[in-house]
Amino acid sequence: MSVPDRRVVLGLQRTIRRDGAIGQGRLELTETTVRRAREALFRFGVDHTVAAIDADLRRAADHDELQTRCTRSLGRPVRIRDRDEQARLLVLAAQRSLVRPSIASVLELGDHQIRWSGVLATRVVYGRVQLGVADLVEPGVDPFTATGRVRTAQMVAWLLAEPGVPALLPAIPDGEPLVVSGAAATGIAAAVLHRRWGPQRPELEATHVTRDDLETLRAELVARSLGERLLVPGIDPAETDHVAAAVAVAIELTDRVGADGIVVTRAELFHGQVLQILDALTPIATPVAAAAPGPAPAPDPGEVVARLAGELFEQLAGVHGLGPRDLDLLQRAARLHANDPVCGRGAPHRRAARALLDNGLRGLCPEQLVEVACLVRFQRGRDPGQHFPPYGRLPADRRRAVDRLTALLRLAMGLDAGRDGAVERILVDVDPELACIHVFGDRPLDLVIHATRSCLSGIQRLLGVDVVVRAAGPVRIDH
Repeated sequence: MSVPDRRVVLGLQRTIRRDGAIGQGRLELTETTVRRAREALFRFGVDHTVAAIDADLRRAADHDELQTRCTRSLGRPVRIRDRDEQARLLVLAAQRSLVRPSIASVLELGDHQIRWSGVLATRVVYGRVQLGVADLVEPGVDPFTATGRVRTAQMVAWLLAEPGVPALLPAIPDGEPLVVSGAAATGIAAAVLHRRWGPQRPELEATHVTRDDLETLRAELVARSLGERLLVPGIDPAETDHVAAAVAVAIELTDRVGADGIVVTRAELFHGQVLQILDALTPIATPVAAAAPGPAPAPDPGEVVARLAGELFEQLAGVHGLGPRDLDLLQRAARLHANDPVCGRGAPHRRAARALLDNGLRGLCPEQLVEVACLVRFQRGRDPGQHFPPYGRLPADRRRAVDRLTALLRLAMGLDAGRDGAVERILVDVDPELACIHVFGDRPLDLVIHATRSCLSGIQRLLGVDVVVRAAGPVRIDH
C-alpha cells in the first residue's frame, strides 16, 4: 500500500522556554496536529503507527503533559524514547540502508542541532550540541569568513567535548569516512554527484564525499557571492546556505578526527523505527507437513543468467583481468536483466537503466550504481558508448571494465536464450587468441547455440579475443 510521505516538523526541542517548559501554545498546536494526523491515518487505512516523542524533550518541565495530549489525540499510547533507543534505531537504519553492518556511529547534521550517536560493543554513546547548520548562516553570516570559521570550530569543539563522543572516535578506523545523515549532508552529496555525472546523476545514497571533494566544493562556494551561490549546480537554492554551513562543519570535523571525508545516507531515526516495527511483525517460520512432490518450478531467468555469468567470469579471468568487485556488479546486472526482447524507443533495458539511476540499489554506492546501470543499458543493442551519458563520465579504466562485463553479460544471456535453464554447465578453453566455450546440457541446445553465435561479433569486439561456442551435449544443428 502506498501512503503519501507528508511530514510536519514542529521543532519542539527549540521551543523549550527559559523556565524549562514547552508552553501551552505549542502544546495545543501539537495536540491539534496529532489529531489531524490520526484522521489522515484513518483515511489511508494505515495498519501500524509508529508513535514516539524525541528523547530530547524529556528535559522539558511539561513533558508529561505533552505525552498525555499526544496519547489522547492519537488514541493510543505515545511514549517518550530514551537516548539509548534513539541511537540504536538510527545506527540500525544506517546499517540497513548502506548494507554495512559494521557501521558503529552516525552523525546527524540538523538545522538546529548536531547529534552523534554510536552503538559500541558494550554500550550506547551519544553527544549533542543544541546548534546546527542553520545557526551558522544567520542573516548576513557567511560560514567561510573568519567569524564563520571561528563559530564552526567552536561548535565542533563543543561536540567533541560531549561526554560520550570521545568513546566514538576509536570506533572509526583510520582513513575511513564518517557516516553522516541530514538534509544538508544530502545537499553536499547532490552537488558532488552533479559535478561527477552531470544532470543525470545517480541516486545519492552511500555517496562517499572525500576530503578533496569537500575542499573543492568549499573553494567553489568561497569564490561566489552569497547571491551567486544560489546557482551552484546540483544544490537546491533554498538549501544553499545550509549546505555551505554543512561543508564547513564537515571539513572542520574530518580534520579533527582524521576521517577521509563523509559517507552520506538518507537514513533517519524514523526509518529505524519503521524497521523495528517490521522486524517485530516478521512471522516466525513454523514447521509444516511436507507437501506432495509436484513439478519442479521453472528456473528464475535472472538467477540462471547470474550463474552463467559467474562461471564465464571465473573461467575467462585470464582474458578480462577483472576482480571480485566486478563479479558482484556483473551478477547484480544479470539478475536485473530485461527479459523482454522488444527493443527500440522506450525499450526495457533503457527504462531499467534509467530507473536504476533514479531509485538506487541497496548496497551500491553511486559509482557502482552507474556501472550496473551501464551493464543493464548495454545488455543488448549498440556497444557501450557516449550515447548513454553516464558511461562517458566513467574513468577510462572503468569504461574498459564495463566493456568486458557487458561482453560477459551478453554471453550469459545468449546461453539462456530459451529461458529454461537448458545449459547446465560450461567449460572454457582459453589460449592467447581464442576462447572456446563448451556448453553442456541434457536438453537440445539448438536455440542457445544459435542465439549466442548471432551476437559473437560484438562480444569479441568488447572482450578483445575471438570466441567460439560449441555444444558438448545433445544438439541438433544442420550445417
